[in-house]
Amino acid sequence: MFNVLQRRKMYYCSLVFLLSYICCVVLAFDSAALTEVDKTARKRAFCGRRLTTILGHFCLEFPDRDNDTPSRSKRQIVKECCTNKCSLNYLLENYCQTVNTEALEAFKREDDSQELFSHKQITDNISTTPGTSEKTGKKLRKRRNCSCRKRLKLKKLQLEIKFWRSLVNGNFAKQEAQIGEIEFQQHPFYLTF
Repeated sequence: MFNVLQRRKMYYCSLVFLLSYICCVVLAFDSAALTEVDKTARKRAFCGRRLTTILGHFCLEFPDRDNDTPSRSKRQIVKECCTNKCSLNYLLENYCQTVNTEALEAFKREDDSQELFSHKQITDNISTTPGTSEKTGKKLRKRRNCSCRKRLKLKKLQLEIKFWRSLVNGNFAKQEAQIGEIEFQQHPFYLTF
């Protein structure tokens, strides 16, 4: 068995280990509290639907578009905030004329687990739209990788030939033109400066 010296040695080793573990935990919490950054100052990648929902939620008005700038410059926001990460503060300062302060304060009060524009919430919204479910994606991948590509190409070619023949012969259903009004909404992707 163990003698008295070995027991004391084990006791002191376990005590030192316990104290060092407690110190590490305390230091980790202190450093997390010291390095906590304002939620709006953290840099993130804002792309696609996430970018439009954030701008639509926090911006009340967008800056007027100059007619002098070329239309290619509308991709500037995507390059700045999707390719390179940018903070919510930067996004609101540069791309919003007036900011919805109530929504911004509510966003700051939320905790990180219930973040307003989390990736999970956005992917849930996307998956509810028809044609974007996982099953559809798997079916498309299987179809692309199957051995019956020639049959699919042949069927597609036959449908195209049938369509062009119906155009030449005039056997297609003619639809009447429908004229309607289009409402123009503010889209953040069309911003230019």
